[in-house]
Amino acid sequence: MEIADEDDIEQAFQQARTLGLPMVHGEWINTDVYHYYQPMLQVRDWLQLAGFEIVEEGEGDSYHHFIASRD
Repeated sequence: MEIADEDDIEQAFQQARTLGLPMVHGEWINTDVYHYYQPMLQVRDWLQLAGFEIVEEGEGDSYHHFIASRD
């Protein structure tokens, strides 16, 4: 999962709201790309709901990495 600075995420969200765009917090849009920086808790919930168990996790190169297994 790509990691972005929380202040930058908030600024992008406020800019989108100013433009009247229907965005949720964590969405980031510009002329080149679209990103969604979901909260870490949300990612963990999605993994659990999909039946995965997180075995290990860590950060590097601006990403949060998960190693997960599923029965």
